[in-house]
Amino acid sequence: MTERYTFSEDQRDCLQEVINVAIGQAGDALARFLEVFVRLSVPRIQLLGSEELPDLIQKAQFAEDKISAVRQGFSGIARQAVHGEAVVIYSGASHRELVELLGYETSGGIVAEAELLCDVSNILVGNCLSNLARQFDGDAVFSAPSSLLMQRPFYELTTQLSIEWESALLVEIQYALERGTFGCTLMLLMPNEVVAQLGALIDKILDEL
Repeated sequence: MTERYTFSEDQRDCLQEVINVAIGQAGDALARFLEVFVRLSVPRIQLLGSEELPDLIQKAQFAEDKISAVRQGFSGIARQAVHGEAVVIYSGASHRELVELLGYETSGGIVAEAELLCDVSNILVGNCLSNLARQFDGDAVFSAPSSLLMQRPFYELTTQLSIEWESALLVEIQYALERGTFGCTLMLLMPNEVVAQLGALIDKILDEL
């Protein structure tokens, strides 16, 4: 079993600041796309084993039982090719609220709504990770977003979202709109073998302060 990497207090504080910048830029991009103010939470950073992820998802608090989720792979966050998976989880009827907010036609049905969620996820993930990569002198590369779930019970995400890593770094951020009930959670997952590389990059930033 690979030893799980642990951040020092200084490393965690620095990573928190780096992520704050990235998620703020992502929130701003989403606000400009939707033309409405976007609120975001303080990011939660956690190192966990792969067996802990299903329990974490099951304990998550969603406004309603049914959720939608979009998955997107990424790499190139740093020159050391830090990579992982991004998952955006949408609570309740967020997809319908987006359709109404953007004035889209509703005749496309669930397929069109899933495509809209993929577009919104691409905005969040793309801007967040591009800004994160920029701070580490990297060049982020993304796979095309794909729909994992569409209006399904949230516990089904535990079977759809399987990771093969022994342990991972989880970064979790919640986004909400100033008005309405729209809400989503952005989860970034990176395998343990690249977390140590991330720690080395953080040390470089700390040395330059």
